Amino acid sequence: MPSNDATGKRFENSPREEIAPGGSTDQREVIRNALRAEIRKGADSGASIPAAQVFAEVRAALAAGRAAV
Repeated sequence: MPSNDATGKRFENSPREEIAPGGSTDQREVIRNALRAEIRKGADSGASIPAAQVFAEVRAALAAGRAAV
């Protein structure tokens, strides 16, 4: 499968390597399984912080003269 997006060559060979031992039938299946695993990992990582809250904290820190929160 040619690499035509920002993922680059790093991910292009991974599905081929996964298929070689006979674990999966095609590259799309490998990619779908990897995406599902990443989505699960994100969901299991806990609550996220709303972007508005993060930006408010950064603005407050900048207003207070601090470079980092």
